[in-house]
Amino acid sequence: MAHRLPPELWAQIASYFQEDRPTLAKCARVCRQWQPVFERFIYRKVKVESEEFQPKDGFISLARFKTLATELRQAFVRRLEYTVVMPYDIPEYRATKLEGYNEKNAIRDANNEAFQAGILSLFEVLKSWKDDAKITITLVVQGRVRTLEPETEANDHAKEWQGELRGERVVRPYRAQFADDGDALVLPEVTCVDNLLVQYSYRPQRISPGGLSQIARHCVALRRLHFDMPGKLRPDHVEYMRERREALASGLSRLPSALQVFDCMGSSEHPWSNTLPALDLRSANKIDVLSSSLQTSSLWPRLETNALDGVPENIPSGEWLFDYELSPGDEEDFPDPATGDEIFESRWLREEYEISREKMKPEHLHRAFISLGYASRQMPVLKLLSFGLASSLRTVLTFTTSPGVIDLDPSCTHTPSSTRPLLHFRSDSAYRPDWRVADAWGFALDDMQVVDEGPREYYHRLVCSVALDRPRLD
Repeated sequence: MAHRLPPELWAQIASYFQEDRPTLAKCARVCRQWQPVFERFIYRKVKVESEEFQPKDGFISLARFKTLATELRQAFVRRLEYTVVMPYDIPEYRATKLEGYNEKNAIRDANNEAFQAGILSLFEVLKSWKDDAKITITLVVQGRVRTLEPETEANDHAKEWQGELRGERVVRPYRAQFADDGDALVLPEVTCVDNLLVQYSYRPQRISPGGLSQIARHCVALRRLHFDMPGKLRPDHVEYMRERREALASGLSRLPSALQVFDCMGSSEHPWSNTLPALDLRSANKIDVLSSSLQTSSLWPRLETNALDGVPENIPSGEWLFDYELSPGDEEDFPDPATGDEIFESRWLREEYEISREKMKPEHLHRAFISLGYASRQMPVLKLLSFGLASSLRTVLTFTTSPGVIDLDPSCTHTPSSTRPLLHFRSDSAYRPDWRVADAWGFALDDMQVVDEGPREYYHRLVCSVALDRPRLD
């Protein structure tokens, strides 16, 4: 009698076992009526490896996935966690260079070839999937054998800039990228990928911004993309940071036109100690190509959500957003960048002391929010824009057309209208927009609601909100 139950009741029963894959698999083999009901939960989230790596529960090889992913089962898949298996796990900041070191070496080349083959194989499988089979892909990269690169030697202090002062000797981190550059890569276009993410495990074997943008470019119906530049880098590897930013910037203009949600994180682009000068992330011509691309990208007319979070505490030109005041007696020992290598002999750096950067430089934030205001005018369907500093004294800008997205201060008397977008500034460093910011966003300063909680011991919270006069920023 059990097989006569309506399918919706069996679906309800199956939902109780959605985390118990062995039980779901047994039920799916009972009869043909049960099979699609229970397989819907089995294939909702699938973990696939480009090659069999090691026995793990719930993981299947790509070859096995290709066999199992019939047309019916494709409709069940909602999330695909794909691990690209590469020959080598290259430890990050664990080695220094010997005289014959070359970054283009057999170890990195083998990894890049395996990465390219793994992504190409996945896209060959997905290219035949129907357009309406919208899935989220989470990418993971994993090396088989942990090893150092040729012509390097182990150095347990390579990550500590205090212990290894000559940063040019330290091997730069490896990021997976395609063996073929640019248009030489023949990657099939797929229409079933709706959301693309990168998962970072405890071993930081990551994907380069250039590699991720190439993948995203060939997901022609991609709706959401999360870009992250994680990994705490040595402050003297600033050229590497510039290369990452340039790779990301060059990829922005080639992303799919269907993109609606773009998230970008960049909190790792800062010195390891805030006693050091901020990093100049601009290219040789003193232009920050990433900032320029974010302002002028042709994507913006189609974007609905743009989230820029984890913004570093310094601007790309190499200035801190917050200044400091030294306590009496600290001035003499404070490191002076003009002294060259002697700066590293300061107790502030040797002992990793931090200073309290609490004095906001409002002009830098004014300029950032002015740029965002004018850039938002190129986003006629924008529903949510957010900008948040990684600083402990967080300053956040949020623009939204959806009431309830922003948790307003209880003392704020402003109630957002469903037809009027809301602009919201929340700052723990008492930031208040000036007339130039108001002009860029299109509101009058007198219309802005301000809630000032007054100075506290470690912060001064100020909340400014205003409803814009237009339903759209067009």
